[in-house]
This record gives sequence, structure tokens and C-alpha cells, in this order.
Amino acid sequence: MLIIDFVMVYPLFKRTLGLYLSLYLKEVKGIEKIPKEGPFIIAANHESHIDPFLLGVIVVLNLNKKLYFLTRFGSREGNTGLFSKVTLFFVRPILVNWFGCIPVLKKGGSVEASVSLLKKGGIIGIYPEGRRNPSNTLLEPKTGVAAIALLSKAPVVPIGIIRSHRILPIGAIFPRFTRATIKIGKPITFDNYYGKEKDRNILKKVTNTVMLEIAKLCGKKYVTL
Repeated sequence: MLIIDFVMVYPLFKRTLGLYLSLYLKEVKGIEKIPKEGPFIIAANHESHIDPFLLGVIVVLNLNKKLYFLTRFGSREGNTGLFSKVTLFFVRPILVNWFGCIPVLKKGGSVEASVSLLKKGGIIGIYPEGRRNPSNTLLEPKTGVAAIALLSKAPVVPIGIIRSHRILPIGAIFPRFTRATIKIGKPITFDNYYGKEKDRNILKKVTNTVMLEIAKLCGKKYVTL
């Protein structure tokens, strides 16, 4: 699967858009816990479409590195309304061609692409819930984060995003000027489970470990798999 670099937009993002988006961050706790070198996976709860941009600010402005996200664009558009389809038509080229998003277009494709990028030293962002969720309870997660972590042997950095849904609520077009808080946890490694990525129970256990940390950071409830 092709992953397109976003060198065209990176300098602009860092100097202008990045500084603008930082205005929407009230507080970032635990920035010192983000690895300074090597590949890693950011796993966070997902409240709003603005989340990847806020997390991108942290990586770009503090590490001077790029952050790549998995995206569902192209996989389930048949379930969206006309407005959403029109929005995706214009937004998808920007996210995929400029920002280096990893499209989820086929079963297993996102895992393969993510592992490949991580082995090259990249940084991946994942929302295990799979979709936006502003409620007080985390959704049942997908186990893709576990498969990617075990296959790539990259550490997982859990992150809790708080109140980003107030900035850009579901259905809103323009952001509101309010601010979110981001809490960053310690990197998690799963040395004891490497080579066991085909064991469904292991995948659930690893996913639960990640989600429980995210739940603590964002202050939401989580029911284990």
C-alpha cells in the first residue's frame, strides 16, 4: 500500500497551522514521556475530527517529526449522508496525498502499511475505538493496535484527549474557540507477546492494556473485551 509523504505541507503545518492549532490546547500533560527517538505508536480516544491535528501539533512542534494516521476514508462511504460524501470528496485528497494518512481500504492492509512505516522509523497514530465518541464510556475497540504493536515491536504511547468534542462537535463545520486537554502516558511495550500476534486472546489482552491506560488518562469508563 502506498504511503505518500507530506513534505509539501509539512513546513506550512509547522510554522503556521501548527501554531494556530496550538491555541486550541489548554494543557498538554506528560510531553516528556514521548520517545525522542525511534518509532512508536500513539493510541488515543477519539472525540472529534480535530483530534489528529491536535496530536500532530504535539509531534511536529515538540519532536520536529511527522505523524501518520489510519483513516477509514474510502471504506464505508456508503453509510454516510450526502453532505459527508461531498466533504470526503474534497478532504480525502488532502489527508491522503499531503498528510500521509494510511487508508483502510482492505482487510489487513492498514496493519501491513503501519508495520512497514514503523520499521522505517515512522510514527503512527491510531484510534482503537474506530470512530468519534464524545460519550463518557469508551467504545469497544478494534484489536488492530495490538497486531501492529506486536508485529512492529514498537512501543505504544497511550493518550487521553479531553473535551475536544467541544471544539468541533459531530456535525459542526467550523471549530468553536474552546480548548482541549491532552494527557500522555508512559510508553508500553509487550515483549512477552512478540510472535503471538495470531493468538486472538493475546490480541485482546494487549488491546485491553492499552485501552485501560487511555481510560485513565481521559477519565472515561472502559469495559474490557
